[in-house]
Amino acid sequence: MDPTKGLQSRKPSFFFKLDVAYLFALLILALFRIYSWPWFISELPTVVSSVLPIGVPWFGALGAVTISLYGVFSHNSKWENTWCYWHVARPLVGMILGTIAYFILFGVMQATSGQPTGDMGHCGSDCTDSRQQGQLVVFYVLAFVVGFREATFRRLVTRATDLMLGADGAAPSDAGINRSASIVNFGKVEVGAREVQTLNLSESGSSDARITVDGSKFPGPQIDPNNSGFSLVGPIVSARVGPGDALPFAVMFSPAEHGNFQALLTVFLGDEAVVFKLVGTA
Repeated sequence: MDPTKGLQSRKPSFFFKLDVAYLFALLILALFRIYSWPWFISELPTVVSSVLPIGVPWFGALGAVTISLYGVFSHNSKWENTWCYWHVARPLVGMILGTIAYFILFGVMQATSGQPTGDMGHCGSDCTDSRQQGQLVVFYVLAFVVGFREATFRRLVTRATDLMLGADGAAPSDAGINRSASIVNFGKVEVGAREVQTLNLSESGSSDARITVDGSKFPGPQIDPNNSGFSLVGPIVSARVGPGDALPFAVMFSPAEHGNFQALLTVFLGDEAVVFKLVGTA
């Protein structure tokens, strides 16, 4: 068996088709539930064990598949094989995180309410009570959002856990990127001339982290990204930067025609991303 034929050799088109298949499967499950077919589907309660609404895992999976599609659309021209398994596992991860987020909200509602506001046990199989239906909508939206933004949810859970438990008695980590400026203005540059500015990044957490500056593309919102006039000086920067250290890198603006130009430069630190807005005039 050729090892190069594994999952990580797949192209973005494969994961697009996989996501469409996931969406189709979720739609079929929803239709089965709506029309109570086959017979065992109708036997499933709206709320499992009087606690978990059955739609919560479904909406979590839907949100996760949606962000997978968004990733395929956004990064198909620069595909990274390290994300292949991430795309495959989207529905399962979305179901798990959506369910965990529901239980967190459910617990908060139970703890802060003088009456069983979060008790969905009386919802039954139809759930016709308007107040409980409103709660279900909130839970479904929460599950979808968590499935869609699972990286943000994981960071929140990690930080909350560190605050409660700490890390071997040490202060919890608060990793992040410090930037020298969020908007980089190159001012007016003559056509054919060059203006170079140096930006600095530093890691504000308590442990070393790898900072990657993605300069292969500058997706400007109003201009052709291939003719924006901005470019990263040198190769793409990827370096491990410790707390307090700085990573300098240079960006050049060399307009080929007259006009106002803008572009975005994205910097990655693990799951986090920081965007620099680059502007210039010629």
